[in-house]
Amino acid sequence: MCFHHGLLRRERACGRCGQPAHLDMKQKRFRCDRSVAVRKQKRRRCAWSASMFVGSFFEQSRLDVETLLIFVIFFVRERFTYRHELGVSSATFTNWSSFCREVMVHWALDRQGMIGGQGKIVEIDESKFGRRKYNVGRVIDRQWVFGGICRETRDLFLVPVEDRTSDTLLAVIKERIAPGSIIISDCWKAYNCLSDEGFEHLTVNHSYHFVDPDTQGHTNTIERQWRKAKRKVPLCGRRKKHFAGYLARCMFLMHYQDLNVRLHHFLCAAASLYPPA
Repeated sequence: MCFHHGLLRRERACGRCGQPAHLDMKQKRFRCDRSVAVRKQKRRRCAWSASMFVGSFFEQSRLDVETLLIFVIFFVRERFTYRHELGVSSATFTNWSSFCREVMVHWALDRQGMIGGQGKIVEIDESKFGRRKYNVGRVIDRQWVFGGICRETRDLFLVPVEDRTSDTLLAVIKERIAPGSIIISDCWKAYNCLSDEGFEHLTVNHSYHFVDPDTQGHTNTIERQWRKAKRKVPLCGRRKKHFAGYLARCMFLMHYQDLNVRLHHFLCAAASLYPPA
């Protein structure tokens, strides 16, 4: 699995003499036993060696590779009890969960681009993440998130924003939605300028109906994504500075519904972020 997805390499050049090194699977190290010239008529063994994990996703791990791969499988399959099943400490669990989210952030940034296009429909909406259950208990950091989804391609973006002002939302719209798109939103005043920015803008007034009777416009698709995303963002122990990671994880898990396909793309993203030396 690790070699197939590019997480580890079977071949590497010697860091001293440049010749192909031998992979010792038992010691998990690359070794060079070639004879090199020292002075006239004298030679010695190169004896260079390096861990096969240098530069890879596994380099800083104190866990063995098998345990870490099981951790990754449980993480992408949303098995929330795996810390006790694997017997890892709370600190190890937290650190490797963070590393896995970094891989998903890399995946999200690599796919980042404009959605929609000429004649395509993009639904947009904003939502606040974080609340107290039954209005009791500790108030956790709340975060506004702006999102959009293209109906035709199902391409989705979720972006944490500081507020819902026109300047803030318009900057994201220009960056993430292609000109000529048909944008459907609610009647929030920050969207009033969209018709002047190269978009066809339709609205639905949620005070009266969920589907506009004249244009048949609705934002049901993006609102379904909020329900899915909020189930995947942790309710406790989260930090506002990590919200981009939480949202990247949401988009990754929502994009790949098949668990095997999801694992495959995670390992490919990890190999891209941490290419072995």
